[in-house]
Amino acid sequence: MIWLEMSRDDEHGRGHWGFSQCLWSPVLKQNGAKWGYWETLAKVQGGDSVLHLRGRGPTAELAGFSTAALDGFVTSENPPSPGQWGWSTIFYKVLLEDYTPFENPLSLQ
Repeated sequence: MIWLEMSRDDEHGRGHWGFSQCLWSPVLKQNGAKWGYWETLAKVQGGDSVLHLRGRGPTAELAGFSTAALDGFVTSENPPSPGQWGWSTIFYKVLLEDYTPFENPLSLQ
């Protein structure tokens, strides 16, 4: 399977939660509801390919690709910089390996 990560911010969790290191999202919205988009992280399987979309608007580009190192899982570990999702106490996470940036990133413009 091929997955698309849409990482809009540069910080993206930082450290081993950062861009090209893993995919992550809260398990539930702040109101306690599920969101199907986030639930797809639990469906990622080790060996799946991931395309990385980075930026917003005119800076949005396909930046590179990687491979899921393991199946997606749920964790109560928190990202060092969760940003707007700092209220969450449980996250979906997918560890990545072999990130390869594109020599010429593909602009969405």
